[in-house]
Amino acid sequence: MATERIQRRIDAFLDEADVAATNGDWAAVAEKARAVLAIDDGNEDARAFLRMAEANRVGPPASSGSSPAGADAPADSSAATRILPASFAGGRSSVHGFLGEGGSKKVYLAHDTRLDRDVALAVVEGLDGDALERVRREAQSVARLGDHPNIVSVFDTGEDGEVLYTVYQYMAGGALADRIAAAADHHRLPFEEAVRYASQVC
Repeated sequence: MATERIQRRIDAFLDEADVAATNGDWAAVAEKARAVLAIDDGNEDARAFLRMAEANRVGPPASSGSSPAGADAPADSSAATRILPASFAGGRSSVHGFLGEGGSKKVYLAHDTRLDRDVALAVVEGLDGDALERVRREAQSVARLGDHPNIVSVFDTGEDGEVLYTVYQYMAGGALADRIAAAADHHRLPFEEAVRYASQVC
């Protein structure tokens, strides 16, 4: 069991990892998570931060030494080492990282070189006919919702060869599920924070 002084060090590292994750600094997130695991190799919060960092890392992951692996690794460990496309839309959007995937959609962190801003670029491959039209209608429906602080904005949509892409506002804070997984109190958010998120969702 950690002494009070060691626990304070662990909490400080976890707080720094949380700030780094909010800023999208995944190298710092991994560094702070490994610092915690060097002290307490069973720390679930540090493991969650390390999984987040590896899933968002561009290129091969750094050597983790005695860090957790195997059963505790992400289900899709290739996310950390996948080969990223260089760009989309004739080079306008340069790809910098992988954010996630679901179904036939992959989402990348990209930079809009024309407007000089980071965006989330959702790419759909392998669909045709009705399925492609459904994806187009989805992007149009979200775009029609307009500018709202609690709805991710759609900036653009288009096709690059056989790939359909949609450009979304990039939310640097990450997913709510990741925030909950990284919460220090057994994956429970502080009451005030939980109420704030719930009211925003409503």
